[in-house]
Amino acid sequence: MESFAMANLAELYAMVTQVPRAPITVVSRDRDEGHNQLWNDYFVKNSVYPPQTFWRRFRMQKNVFLRIVEVLTLQNSFFQQRRDAVGKLDASSLLKCTTVIRLLAYGETADSVDNYLKISASLARDSLQHFVEGVVAQFGDEYLRKPNEADLRIRS
Repeated sequence: MESFAMANLAELYAMVTQVPRAPITVVSRDRDEGHNQLWNDYFVKNSVYPPQTFWRRFRMQKNVFLRIVEVLTLQNSFFQQRRDAVGKLDASSLLKCTTVIRLLAYGETADSVDNYLKISASLARDSLQHFVEGVVAQFGDEYLRKPNEADLRIRS
């Protein structure tokens, strides 16, 4: 009888001290639509926006961006598109990397990319962290350094 009373006291204590959590709201995002919109806007042969617009909006050439996406996808499983627990495809590597570039180029907040790219704020923050770590690991020695004499001669 005492063990029964102790178990109830432990459960009662757990219930009283537990912090209530707000219910999780699931937002239905059509990531396929976001990916297709992005692809058609910038990456198909006759895209909606010309290469100059890509440069202005993303602060880099399209081929450089695609190289970063390709390397990060090969080297980091976070950027590889997978299925979630219910079988839906996760966001594509192109969506995740584009999200990060928009956050960095415009100083936007993580939840601001949801309308166009169909990415949640938490996924945007995770993408930013993995992107920065991946770029430093993969490209740091070559590109994230002070320019040397040869670099300066090429630019002038």
